[in-house]
Amino acid sequence: MRARLSVKSSYRGGVGSDCAEVAVGGDGTAGGRDSKVVPGPLLSASGEAFAAFLDGVQHGRLDC
Repeated sequence: MRARLSVKSSYRGGVGSDCAEVAVGGDGTAGGRDSKVVPGPLLSASGEAFAAFLDGVQHGRLDC
């Protein structure tokens, strides 16, 4: 995915430097990855699906 906008989380957990990075592509897709594992897996979704995911996180519907 060629990123139009890339944002790295400013929140860091207790141990180590846990960090997530999110990018939005020019075609409206969104992707996320663990910034500590650069060649690692990338989660990619349509803009609508990613917006629904973020809404679920913000409203506590995805908390474990």
